Amino acid sequence: MSKFITLFLTLTTVLVLVGTLSGCPGKLAPSTAKTNFISNSEVAEAVISGAVTGTSPGLLNEARYIPHKYSSPKEEALAQIRNIFSMIPRADAAVSQGACANLNLGSAGPYAANSGCGYGPNSAGQPFTTLTWAPCNGGAPLGTWSGGVNLTLLATPGFTTMACAGAQTFQNGDVLWRTFFSPSARINNFNLDPKDGVTPWNPLTQQDLIEPNGPVTALVDTYGATTLPVGFNITTTPLPSNFPLAGYSGYSQQIATIGEIITFSGPTARTIEVKGLHVKGAVAGYITWDFTISSTYGAQPFALINVTGANLVTAGNLYIQDNLNKIVTKSAVTGNMTYTGACGVPFGGVGQITTTLVTSNGKAFPTETLDTFSGALCGQANLNAIPTYLFHSF
Repeated sequence: MSKFITLFLTLTTVLVLVGTLSGCPGKLAPSTAKTNFISNSEVAEAVISGAVTGTSPGLLNEARYIPHKYSSPKEEALAQIRNIFSMIPRADAAVSQGACANLNLGSAGPYAANSGCGYGPNSAGQPFTTLTWAPCNGGAPLGTWSGGVNLTLLATPGFTTMACAGAQTFQNGDVLWRTFFSPSARINNFNLDPKDGVTPWNPLTQQDLIEPNGPVTALVDTYGATTLPVGFNITTTPLPSNFPLAGYSGYSQQIATIGEIITFSGPTARTIEVKGLHVKGAVAGYITWDFTISSTYGAQPFALINVTGANLVTAGNLYIQDNLNKIVTKSAVTGNMTYTGACGVPFGGVGQITTTLVTSNGKAFPTETLDTFSGALCGQANLNAIPTYLFHSF
């Protein structure tokens, strides 16, 4: 009986401590989520990276983990306690080891051992041919897709044929529509501590990552695209009048979540227009960040993301609506960013992403500069001249 009483008192003390730290007595977790650190510049980079690497020969399109930065010792202490007593289990993807396909590798490519690929309607290679890839797992330090990506050829003056296997060659005038299963979840992986080969860690800081701050589940939503009828061409046809409210996102300006339009001017040179993506990050069931990304916002300047060749981004704008903090920012690419090999984020070049405030709602937002995409470590960059590690590519 004395042991039972001791155990009861110990657990009661812990519960009170957790409630005190979280500001919500009697609960193991706060009623509102703590916001994970992720810069608006990285959100823009992740969207650009996903569209570039997902449609470039020899490049992988992966998702990556972003570590949390504690705002206070109190938050860190609370995280440590939740790590032990959390009642919300971690979500692990039951996907076999392999790698994620992109358009140019297909299901038979060297990096697509377990990726499925199937045709939608009109599989003869005419406009509206759709290729759909199944869930896949790139393995650490790459990412797991517990969803899928759809690639639809909206127009092809030269009658390009899309195939599941082998290299894909595009022609001038080809228009590709890139969307995601709604939502398409990425269980973001990480590097593993070389001391034990198990514990997640950040290779830049050489530090282990402590639960419950990862892995982040990133949900990329293009629900609006999946509600459109088969054969719908968003480049030539207005959205239907009964387009569902759930197909929009954005706290300030409602943006239709209908994916990205990639227009080719040659086999690899292309422009990217983000029609609308809704991206959320969740840890242990809590939404920790929530963004709506688009190439347009009100009367703000419009500039497509410009890709010169297979892997060189030279210019463009994206607008980021931070739906939790309720601010809007503009991310502009200048110079050039290059991609290479199996790195899903920029790995070279002298370009940068500069993010400035558009709508503040009385909140401060210092200008962000993300640059210095170079070094021996994939993912290394500088954010406002401070070394950082990039983990995301949507």
